[in-house]
Amino acid sequence: MRFLYKRILLFLLVLIVLAIAGLKIYRNITMRHAIAETLSSNYWVSRYNGFLKEPRTKGGIVFFGNSLTESFNLSIFGDSSIINRGIRGDFTEGLLKRIDEVISLQPGKLFIEIGINDIFEKVSTDEINENYEKIIKRIKTESPKTKIYIQSNLPVLRKSFFTSCDALNKIVREQNEQLKKLAQRYDVTYINLYDHFVKDNALDPHLSFDGVHINAFGYDIWKKMLIPYLKD
Repeated sequence: MRFLYKRILLFLLVLIVLAIAGLKIYRNITMRHAIAETLSSNYWVSRYNGFLKEPRTKGGIVFFGNSLTESFNLSIFGDSSIINRGIRGDFTEGLLKRIDEVISLQPGKLFIEIGINDIFEKVSTDEINENYEKIIKRIKTESPKTKIYIQSNLPVLRKSFFTSCDALNKIVREQNEQLKKLAQRYDVTYINLYDHFVKDNALDPHLSFDGVHINAFGYDIWKKMLIPYLKD
């Protein structure tokens, strides 16, 4: 009887291990599918192609990121040299895919904001950091006069599949710490946006309309934070 119990216990352990492995494989497949679908979507391709058709104005200020950047009305800074290179739903992988276009602009300053979509889709923090590092290295090598500014990810007020809001924000904080270390390693500027948007360990609801994207009040905070860096 004892032998039978051991066999049953072993069988259950094997099932648990296989279930965990299967879940990881499933998450990886869905993650890769989500990224590939975004980077081949009509919207992403159309917006990127629009960038390629614009005149090559070099030496300006480029904002490089996802929907938070795309929705940022940069005209409020009153500087016509500021260029918006945000695409809704983009990932760190997407920025790498279109970095050649940004390098062709040889910007004087580059403000990077990316990563929350990676986190939502369960891209590992290691992979996010590797993509950031590749972006920084490409810019430093091929546009050496560009000043790079890494902006932290913002908190969220939304859960994702299998992940609570608290757990997501814990990952965001951990990711931001890694970005801060990366900025120090490569001697680029890190801008801590997170602390100015957080309330009770999540995105301040008064600064957002959907728990992820920010409203006019949020953009006003962001604007005030960036003014010193735009003037330096």
